[in-house]
Amino acid sequence: MKRFFLLVSLFGGISMSAQHSNVQSIFTQLENLPSYYSEFLKEYTYDVNQNLNQSFFYNLQTSAEVMDTGEFTIGLLMGGGMAFPPHDVDNQTSPLFTNENLSLVNGEVPTLFNYQDETAIRFAFIDPSSGQEVVNPNDGSRVAFELAVPGGLGLGYIYVPSASISLGYGVGHGTEVRAYVLPKFGLAAGAAGTDFAISRDFAYGASVKHEITTWIPKLLNRGWHISADVAYSAMSASVEGAFLQDLESDLSAEFNDNYIVEVASALEGVDYDLSTYGTRLFVGKTFSWIELSAFAGWMNNTYSMASIGSVNATLIDKSGNNPDTELVLEDFANFNGSNSNSFYGASFVLGKGWFRLNAAYTYTSTGGQFVSTGFNFYF
Repeated sequence: MKRFFLLVSLFGGISMSAQHSNVQSIFTQLENLPSYYSEFLKEYTYDVNQNLNQSFFYNLQTSAEVMDTGEFTIGLLMGGGMAFPPHDVDNQTSPLFTNENLSLVNGEVPTLFNYQDETAIRFAFIDPSSGQEVVNPNDGSRVAFELAVPGGLGLGYIYVPSASISLGYGVGHGTEVRAYVLPKFGLAAGAAGTDFAISRDFAYGASVKHEITTWIPKLLNRGWHISADVAYSAMSASVEGAFLQDLESDLSAEFNDNYIVEVASALEGVDYDLSTYGTRLFVGKTFSWIELSAFAGWMNNTYSMASIGSVNATLIDKSGNNPDTELVLEDFANFNGSNSNSFYGASFVLGKGWFRLNAAYTYTSTGGQFVSTGFNFYF
């Protein structure tokens, strides 16, 4: 456990005859820090939360025609999504702008893909009797500290890559099942930046598709294919980053001779989970060695992030007249959410027999554009 000292002038700006309870009330303002930090992470990762798993989800799209009974396939899929513009936080009623103790140094909120520069979260202790920031009586400085936070990548657009190994099997009766797996999706997600370390990461998905035209022989014999599927996609990871390391190193401030705040941090990172489910309708036509398909559908995406570990803060009266006051600060990331949208697009499969190439383009109702491609071996 890394240990360091937050030496805070809790008497600055209030009378020297103030009671210990007043000092405690100022000390407990630290409880505002985790929820504010969590709100920052929620906004910073907004575009990834909304779009990353969609990129994997759309990779499962193939064509309207299903595999023959007993047919098996293995392949490699890859893709990416792009959307405009990146998320910006300009609502002044956001908790990031309305907290008495906390603020962003430059007044702007960086998100992963926007143009905002690296900044810091500033925490200032407030004297409840005056409503003003506590001042160090030794040098007149305000008792505050700053936590460095990353800036945006400055891309001006959202980009989310994906890649996976795919498997499929024709179960018969016009039905097939497909799945994908990527044990280390962080290799793709890491392309978004170098300030993050991703471990225990795993992405997977599955779909079940039924071809309706197996019940309409006249259309099937003419090369037409109409099918529908349901699909599910999920990923999970543990994420460590500079934002959490800075949290350990930046908690510091000036001190006086009356009180000391000892802080021990055991923050390890965050657990991150995404899941997406949806349904699609395909209409396609086979022309010799190529099949062209159009599709439309609906999906729902959920996400959550939870911090691992805590920060323990102890207020110590150096005179020994009062017992220590302890705080356990948790939930530096604690949020979840969801989004849904409709989508449509087109795909093609080139080839017959044991080797086939496929590609698809998807446009979503929220303005996202996703492209996927890959190849499959059929047995």
